[in-house]
Amino acid sequence: MDWNFHWTIHPIFGTTGDYPVGMKMRLKELAKYEGESEILPTFTFEEKLEIKGSADFMGVNYYRTQEVGPRTLSPSTVQIS
Repeated sequence: MDWNFHWTIHPIFGTTGDYPVGMKMRLKELAKYEGESEILPTFTFEEKLEIKGSADFMGVNYYRTQEVGPRTLSPSTVQIS
């Protein structure tokens, strides 16, 4: 969930005003592996205070993909009344 949802929601509705800890740790490892100092942008203390609790409502539209095709019926499953 960190990668799909929490990275945008956690700073606002979480307790720290920052990205999820697991995400920060993983990206820190990745940055080190790639020879970078930091991959994930960091919030200043003031930004964390401003972001944390800055919304009191969150609405989520959730969609999922599903492949649709013609329904196939075998003669043995068709019931005629």
